Amino acid sequence: MWVRLMAAVLAAQPLSALADDIAPQWTRMSEFYVRNDASVTRGDIFVNTHTGKHVPEDCVAGKWCTVEIGRFGLPADAKAVFLAGLLIITHGESAETADLNIAFRPYSTEDSPADEGYIGQATETVPAGGVRSGLATWVAVRDGKFQFKYGKSTEGDWPAHSSYGLNLTIQAWAR
Repeated sequence: MWVRLMAAVLAAQPLSALADDIAPQWTRMSEFYVRNDASVTRGDIFVNTHTGKHVPEDCVAGKWCTVEIGRFGLPADAKAVFLAGLLIITHGESAETADLNIAFRPYSTEDSPADEGYIGQATETVPAGGVRSGLATWVAVRDGKFQFKYGKSTEGDWPAHSSYGLNLTIQAWAR
């Protein structure tokens, strides 16, 4: 009975009305491209707060970091990229809660509040412990670019304090 009721409701509502309701939040993709070689994590987005290495190089915690997809051989008309990889915390010797989070958006010249939310998070509370948390997400692309912002909850250098890392790679893209 439930299936018949749902079918009747969907049949009564034109599909174009449904598409109009979601159009501002969604973009139709017609082509999808996936890697045809080894899907390894090469660090298209890479952060190691212990060594100070960042990709892109000018990236720092709390700032929107811009990734230009052309440097990976992707066309400027790509609408989205699929990222996969790890969020990493190596907990230092201090009794602290180490929290790492990351947010993504299509390229923008607007700055936005730091408390806007995030899509990935890892937390570690055990001194001298560590955590590796998998993350996979689609990110919208605008003008051949997308952005990410990461946040970390502690300051100071490892081994006294926690160290944070990101290692994400574009595994697919769409237009």
